[in-house]
Amino acid sequence: MPRASWKPRADYDLRVPIDLNLYLEHTQGRSLVEVLLRGHLWVEQHLVALLETELKRPEALNLDRMAFAQKVNLADALGMVTPDDAGTLRILNGMRNRLAHDLTGQPTEEDVARLESSVSESQRGLANKLLPLMAQAPGLPEARLCRRLSAVLLALLTEMEQHRQRHAYWREHRSAMEGYRTMVAIMENLGATPETEEEYRKALSIPEPPTPADAITTTQGQ
Repeated sequence: MPRASWKPRADYDLRVPIDLNLYLEHTQGRSLVEVLLRGHLWVEQHLVALLETELKRPEALNLDRMAFAQKVNLADALGMVTPDDAGTLRILNGMRNRLAHDLTGQPTEEDVARLESSVSESQRGLANKLLPLMAQAPGLPEARLCRRLSAVLLALLTEMEQHRQRHAYWREHRSAMEGYRTMVAIMENLGATPETEEEYRKALSIPEPPTPADAITTTQGQ
C-alpha cells in the first residue's frame, strides 16, 4: 500500500514543498548573477515560510516588508535555523548585496567556495549528489560555478523545508503525540504492552510524520 502523503494543516501550509522542476527552470542555462539573484529569492521565500510556521500571528510583523537580514536574525533568535545556517544565509545575502552596489560585478569563485564551506556537512553531501542535475549551457563561461552555486542553494533549501515540515507537523500534533508517550510510559510501568505509534496514529487519524522525501516535489510539468 503506498505511503499516504503528509499534508500539514491548511494555515501551516504556507508554501508548497520545493518544486524541483521549477527550481531547475529558474537556474539552468542562466548566468552566475541570475543564479545568485533567483536563488536568493527562493531562499527568502522559504525563510519566510519557516518563520510563518513558528509565529502565531505572522501578519503582525509584515514579513514581506522586512529586510532579508532582519528575517535571518529573527529566525536565528527563534531557533528556527541553526547558528551555522544563519551564517550561511548572511554570506549569501552579502553576495547578493554586493551586486546591488556594482552593476558590473558578479560572484567570484572565492565567493562560491566560501558559501560552500559554510554549509553543514549534510548539506554539502546533498549538494554533491544534486550536482549532476544542474545542467548548464555548454558555452556559458561560468557554467561550472553556476552548477555548484545552484546545487548548494538547493541543498540549503531542502533542509530548510524539511525543518519547516517537521516543525509544522509537531505543532499540529504535539498534544496527541505527547499523550502517546505518556500512555506508553504508564503501560510499561504496569507491565502491559502498549499499542504501537502507528496504531495510535491510525486510531486518531494522525498522518505519518514527514520524511526528507516530502521536501521536494517534481509534479510541475508532468
